[in-house]
Amino acid sequence: MSSVDIEAVKIAVEKTIKKWYKAATDMDLDSFMELAADDFVLLNPGRDAILGKDGFRDFFYEYDGGPHGPVSLGESWIDVSESGDMAYQHGTHHHVIMEVDVESRVSTWKQLIVLKKIDGVWKFVAMSETSLGPSE
Repeated sequence: MSSVDIEAVKIAVEKTIKKWYKAATDMDLDSFMELAADDFVLLNPGRDAILGKDGFRDFFYEYDGGPHGPVSLGESWIDVSESGDMAYQHGTHHHVIMEVDVESRVSTWKQLIVLKKIDGVWKFVAMSETSLGPSE
C-alpha cells in the first residue's frame, strides 16, 4: 500500500495547472517555461507536435498572444500514480476569445495534461488539447 497522500498530491497538481492557465491568461512566457519540463510536448490537431521548451517558445512567439482573454479550468479530473510522482488531468478548459468589433465568445477545449514531479517540483511533460468550439 502506498504511503503517499493522494488527495494532497491532487491539490498540489491542481495548483500547478491553475498557474499554467494564469500564465496563459497573462501571456507570461517566463511562467510557462518554469512550469514545463525540458522535454515538454504539446499536441494540437492540424499541426506538428511542439517539442521541448524551445519548440514551445517558438509556438508562443508565432501565436503572439492572439485575440484572447482569460483561460480557466472547466470540469476536470486529476489522477495520481501510487508513487505520487506522476499525475494526469483530463477534462476541459475555457478560453475567452476577443476580436475587434465582435462580441467576445468563450471557446471550450478538451484536454489531457501529464505532469511529473521533477526535483520536487510538478512540471508539465505533455499536453494535448482540441477545441470543442464556442460554448453555449
